[in-house]
Amino acid sequence: MAGQNKRGFAAMVPQKQREIARRGGQTAHKKGTAHEFTPEEARVAGRRGGKAVSSNRQYMAEIGRKGGQSSGRQAARLRQPQDMSETGGNGGNGMRGGMKQSAVQNATDVLRADHRTVEGLFSQYAAREGQSSQQSPLVKHICQELEVHAQIEEEIFYPAVRASLAGEDEQIVAEALKEHQTVKDLVAQLKGMGASDASADSIVRQLKECVMHHVAEEENEMLPQAENLLDDQLESLGARLQQRKRQLMESLLDSAQAEMSAQQMSHRQAEGGNDKAQWET
Repeated sequence: MAGQNKRGFAAMVPQKQREIARRGGQTAHKKGTAHEFTPEEARVAGRRGGKAVSSNRQYMAEIGRKGGQSSGRQAARLRQPQDMSETGGNGGNGMRGGMKQSAVQNATDVLRADHRTVEGLFSQYAAREGQSSQQSPLVKHICQELEVHAQIEEEIFYPAVRASLAGEDEQIVAEALKEHQTVKDLVAQLKGMGASDASADSIVRQLKECVMHHVAEEENEMLPQAENLLDDQLESLGARLQQRKRQLMESLLDSAQAEMSAQQMSHRQAEGGNDKAQWET
């Protein structure tokens, strides 16, 4: 094999090989046929192209120099935290000892994101209708999201909107508060039901209708007005909404954990009492 004369591509000078390979690659990409090379063809082309390129020492040295500079810059970027969420903020003491905090959004974006979250939960509920074992956690999640959303709107966003409005326009806030109360009443009904209550599906459907109506009115009327009237306040309002939401969610989590601990304690005490009664008999 070593004594055979080189022919065709192998007999060409390296510069000619590189030119052919470059043109062939461009043509293949334009035609969309670059993916049609077999693994073996790709390996052969790689070996030949690599040999041809590596013979040009000046060219390879230039690639190495530029690549080293680029790699150094990339490594420096990777070593730097991208935002406060990576360091936890407040000197590294992030919420829950390192939970990432989201980037600050403006107020209307925060509220729209909440709307999309609840819509997604309602869709999940509809997809699992009749599966009571999976519905109960979803109902609880829906109720929590709605309660927290309503509270941050009423504490922070609605007062800012009302202060920016005048005359009849203030009715838009009053109407939103009425709709909140209807939602709260339905949430209270759901929270008072057992996991297997047959009427839960009906209440969830009513709740969804009320929430979707409220969302449509808010996104078509109130939020656009807020964006016009509160433009310079939206970011600070958004930060306050996010902070308050985190506080409320943490409080709900603490309450749920305390409730679970109490239930576990009660269960252990009941088991202990049963064991004692059995031993005495």
